[in-house]
Formats: sequence, C-alpha cells, structure tokens
Amino acid sequence: MLSRPTDETFASIVSAITAIGADSQAPRTKAHLMRLAGIAHPTVHRAFKWDAEHGTPFKINERWKEITGGSSARRSPQQAERAELAGQLKDAHQEISLLRKQLNAAQLVAVSAWLRTQSHDESPTLIGSRQRPLSPRTP
Repeated sequence: MLSRPTDETFASIVSAITAIGADSQAPRTKAHLMRLAGIAHPTVHRAFKWDAEHGTPFKINERWKEITGGSSARRSPQQAERAELAGQLKDAHQEISLLRKQLNAAQLVAVSAWLRTQSHDESPTLIGSRQRPLSPRTP
C-alpha cells in the first residue's frame, strides 16, 4: 500500500497547478508540474493516486482536470483555442462546399424548368455565339 504523501507535497503540487493555470502559455503536462513543484515523478504520482483513492482537502485531481479540461492533450490554452478554431474553419469549408453543390443542383433544376416553358418553335442558340441560330447540318 502506498504511504500518504506529506501536506507539503500536496501544497507544492497545488501551488504548481495554480501557476500553470495562471500562465496561458504554460504546457499542461505533469512533467511541467513536477518541474515547478520541484518534486520527483514517483512522489507526484503517489500524491495524485492517493488523492484519487482516498480524497484529500487539497483536491489536486479536481484542480488538474479543471486546468486541463480533462484532456490528455499537451497544449496550452492558446494552442487548444487555435486547434478549435482550425476545426471550426474546416467544418465551415465543408459546409460551404456542400452548399455550393446544392446551389448548382438547384440552378440546373431552375434552368431545365425554364427551358421546358420555352416554345419549341425557336431555333437553339449556342451560348457565347452572339445569339446566332444554329443551321441544320447537312450530310
């Protein structure tokens, strides 16, 4: 069974979490937390595990999830925001592409409906040919 980490260990971890949360450029990694707290990996691991299993008034797991958003992504809030905006931009481009395809289909339907309403007595005209009627082909 793991021994309970000291209150000083928990306080150092809380202080490091607070510092990471205040710095928008700081990476949200436990390695960075260990450097800021000045505590070795086994001790930090033991503290997080003890807090998860037994609960402590320091609530380091809750605080950590609060600043990381429960994500294991190793990015700062600015990087996460940039990634979110890039995802939104990609979704918008896909939606625009879909809307353009729908518009093209609607335009084709409108033109074909208009052509059906035209009298059949007129000669066909080439588009871009200065409106000259086609002459019938002779073999």
